Amino acid sequence: MRTTQSLIVAGLLVCFVAVMWASGAVAPRGPERMKKDASHVVVGKIRDVYVHQETVKEFGGSETRTTYLSMLKIESVEKGAGVAKDEVAYMKTWEHKWNGPGTPPTYPSPENQDRTP
Repeated sequence: MRTTQSLIVAGLLVCFVAVMWASGAVAPRGPERMKKDASHVVVGKIRDVYVHQETVKEFGGSETRTTYLSMLKIESVEKGAGVAKDEVAYMKTWEHKWNGPGTPPTYPSPENQDRTP
């Protein structure tokens, strides 16, 4: 049972890191750093995943945006207040894929405040 929970947490962390790395929003961080920085850390099982996908035309090309909303039944709370065992929590993750032509636009960041094509 504990192995299953560990696999679920590891899987969620890997998904989170992959999405954040792909988006370029923050520098990649390891699981321990993410646990330290997180306000809440829970262990549970994914009960359902809802997917919404849209294609947006902008900057002379198009981008596919996929949003995932995962329903998690909490089995234990490792960190954070306001959540408890047997409650349901929702996690939202997303990914963007530039379909072209050309290179994808840049988005605002601390180093680049302009959104340029």
